[in-house]
Amino acid sequence: MDGSLTRGLITGDATFLGGILHALPFLLSELRGGATAAVVVVVALEIVAITWTRHRFSRSRFAVSLLHVSVEASSSSQAVLRSAAPHSCDG
Repeated sequence: MDGSLTRGLITGDATFLGGILHALPFLLSELRGGATAAVVVVVALEIVAITWTRHRFSRSRFAVSLLHVSVEASSSSQAVLRSAAPHSCDG
């Protein structure tokens, strides 16, 4: 396997796993009010995993990678929240 196929498979698998882990707490009725807390834990673990990957393979300092990943995650979250907010109609 060449490098681009390997990277594609890893990226696809990670995207699938992340999507499942984000949705699963809301699909499990036993969690009820704890679904949001479970998703927060999942996102925190994802941020640490992405940070470690950047640190390991990009040879960047862990703290710098953590800052970059956290800022990127925060800005992505803000964009999603803004797009999902109800829009008022004048008229």
